[in-house]
Amino acid sequence: MENNESLDTSWFQEYNKLLNLQTNFNKEKMINIDVKFIYIDNNDNIQNIYCEKLKLQCSDSGSQITKEDLLKIIQKNKTKNNSKYKLEDILFFHIPIDHENISNFNNQDSSSNYLKKVSFFDSLEIPESIFIFHDINSLYFIFKLNDTDKHNFTIKSILKKSASKSKPSKTKKVQINEIPMFQEIIKKSKKKTTRKNKLNK
Repeated sequence: MENNESLDTSWFQEYNKLLNLQTNFNKEKMINIDVKFIYIDNNDNIQNIYCEKLKLQCSDSGSQITKEDLLKIIQKNKTKNNSKYKLEDILFFHIPIDHENISNFNNQDSSSNYLKKVSFFDSLEIPESIFIFHDINSLYFIFKLNDTDKHNFTIKSILKKSASKSKPSKTKKVQINEIPMFQEIIKKSKKKTTRKNKLNK
């Protein structure tokens, strides 16, 4: 090993903290946070999940992610595998409990109590927490497939194909059942109408 290479001892420091857990209950400032990007299709099926570490901006007052950084993250990750997505939600999971309440957290608390929605119009303040929760605290960006471009592409393709055919008979053979995407739109509109009728009744 070369002399200029530094040995990473962070794992050893964490191990010592765990050994002395009874005396290491003070809340600590977070330096970075896990960010998870969840991509779902129009049927709410998860297509992909990506994870990365985000370094936080730290000051004497605490840690935070600025609204400018939130917007940059959204812009950077709204396209994946040549598909465009729209942001559905930003969720922040954080456990701020004090050491006196750890036993209650294990026995009674639900994890959903520590999950909240976040707006990208404001900077996100990351409160201090006990070090054992630092790896659990996370930020979730949920993206849903944006099929607007797919609609436009399909319509243009149909029109182009129809115009290129010289025989009218072939053009007449284009039927709605050849476009399952439009069928789904029709089905959804029918469902909405049915619900309204039921309410009126």
